[in-house]
Amino acid sequence: MPNRKVHECHLDELNEAHWSLMLMADPDREVISNYLPDCRIFSVNTNGSPIALALLLGAESAYGKKLALSEGEAELINIAVILEQQGKGLAKQLIQHCIEVGRQDGLRSLWIGTGNSSLSQLALYQKMGFRLHHIVPDYFSEYPETIIENGIECLDMLRLQLRFECEVSDVRTEN
Repeated sequence: MPNRKVHECHLDELNEAHWSLMLMADPDREVISNYLPDCRIFSVNTNGSPIALALLLGAESAYGKKLALSEGEAELINIAVILEQQGKGLAKQLIQHCIEVGRQDGLRSLWIGTGNSSLSQLALYQKMGFRLHHIVPDYFSEYPETIIENGIECLDMLRLQLRFECEVSDVRTEN
C-alpha cells in the first residue's frame, strides 16, 4: 500500500474519531487527558477522518518527566490504527514518521512502551529497530478495567528504546 500523507494535528482539531483511536491504544481517557496536551499529534486521514494516529511526547513535558525521559529523548506514547485499516502498513508509516521527526529534532533516542500481552505490537516495534530496555511490573494493574489481549492479561509494560546513531558528518575530530 502506498504511503499516505501524515498530518500534524493540533488539540483544537481533535474530535471523537481521534479519541476512539487514542482509546484503542490506551483505554483510560483520564490518563490520555494527562499527557495529550504535551504531545505532538500525527494522523493519517481518509476523507477528513483519522484512520491512524500517533502521539509523540517530549522529555520537557510534565508527563515526560513522570516517565523519567531525559533531555534529548521522546516517547511514542500512543499509536493506533482503525480495525479496517490494520495490517496495511499505517502503524509502520507513523512510527517511521516519528523516527524521522526525532532525528530532525536532534533527539538521542525514542522510547515506546507496550503491554506484555501486545504481541504483534512488540514484534513491529522490534522490526522498526526498537530494543527491549526494561519491564515496569504491574504498570497496567491499576487501570479501571482489566485488559486482555491474545488471551493474556496485560499487567506489565515493556519499555523499548531506539537509539539514534550519530551520523559520520556529525562527528567532530580535533586536530
